[in-house]
Amino acid sequence: MMLAHAMEHVRLHRRLGLFVLSLVGTSIKWSMAGLMGVTAFLSMWINNSAATSIMIPAAIAIIDELENHQQQIQKESEVNKLKDRRQSKEIIPLESETFLIAVAYSAAIGGLATLVGTGPNIFVKGFTDELLPWIKVDVNSLESQKHLKSILKEQYKELGSLSWQEYIIAILFFIMVILWITRDFSSYPGWEVIFRKDYVTDATVAILIGTLPLFLPNKNPFSNILRPMIDKLTSRNLLRRCLRAITQNSNELLNSIV
Repeated sequence: MMLAHAMEHVRLHRRLGLFVLSLVGTSIKWSMAGLMGVTAFLSMWINNSAATSIMIPAAIAIIDELENHQQQIQKESEVNKLKDRRQSKEIIPLESETFLIAVAYSAAIGGLATLVGTGPNIFVKGFTDELLPWIKVDVNSLESQKHLKSILKEQYKELGSLSWQEYIIAILFFIMVILWITRDFSSYPGWEVIFRKDYVTDATVAILIGTLPLFLPNKNPFSNILRPMIDKLTSRNLLRRCLRAITQNSNELLNSIV
């Protein structure tokens, strides 16, 4: 959650959203397919909930871009303006919900693709090695969408090269995934053997990497002005939210036990 907030703070999610849209265009079905593909790929290697929390900001960015381009189409059209506006108000909320649901479902589906994606996969593999093989599923933009697709590519080019903040968040995300994968290989131990048994978990890695943006400099360390990527006020609010969620979950657990 901390890393997802940092990704949203440095606007890396908008870059990812525009990149997906620049490839697939403004078609709702292809935009959703691209988003689901990225989410499923991440979920193949990391926890499903972690992949979902990371991709939710990107999904919201894609929704915002689609809404902006739908509004541009409405302004350019000269026929049935009122009708188009009424339809868009009904369609956009439904599309927003479907995009968020698509992220959740694709994370669950992607977690089934590899043995490390979800814990039960290893147990299922033991029963299905001799019975069932793994099944591979193969999952033209319209002429009117080519213009908007070119606009999206131009906007993506206007973002320029990756900023210092985006580089740091991307590197932290890559390090977190590597640490998650190499912590325990099931068949033989990973780097967690350095510590005592059950001392380090996936949550330990997430907390460690998630707190680093609070201390890393906002600009290149060779510059004179250094400040955290996430300001103190934002970090306090985020920590309060995390503590509130932990307290609520612990209360629910105690109530269920009682």
